[in-house]
Amino acid sequence: MHISFHHLFQKLEKQRQEYVRLAKEFPNEALQIAPRADSWSTAQVLYHLEQVDAQVLKSIEKSLTIVQKLPSASLKTNFRSLLLNVFLRLPLKFKAPPVLGNMPSHVDLEEVLNSWETSRSRLKDLLDQFPPELMHKSMFRHPISGMLTMRQTLTFLHAHAAHHSKQFKATLPTV
Repeated sequence: MHISFHHLFQKLEKQRQEYVRLAKEFPNEALQIAPRADSWSTAQVLYHLEQVDAQVLKSIEKSLTIVQKLPSASLKTNFRSLLLNVFLRLPLKFKAPPVLGNMPSHVDLEEVLNSWETSRSRLKDLLDQFPPELMHKSMFRHPISGMLTMRQTLTFLHAHAAHHSKQFKATLPTV
């Protein structure tokens, strides 16, 4: 695995493990309750994070089948990636893209956590075998910011999960 991928992947995995650790401290049913009618429950936040990881992985795997058609990163790509990550650090609410589908009212937490772990394992395998000649190719199309390189995609995944951290902690049941 390329060293820059390794560092980002370790950060991503540490983040995921912390979400899982906190969620497992509470009974499943307590994690299904949203604090307000217009917000997600803890389980729904985890579902969203898992779905984003899965969709990103699916998109990258598809890109790897058409490498000759992938555009190279440009100044515009770098600028849009930077803007995306800056916006994710702000305390703003964004609507989830339609590609993620509708949010279920009840989430099978065990299934979500298992699926998230599987997606992460597949991502690690992909990064372990990632061709160095594709380092500067745009691999993933973000619904708002457009095409991102693999490194920018990993940075986005980390920033996205961090963006939901406060929301996640606010939805955890009080003891």
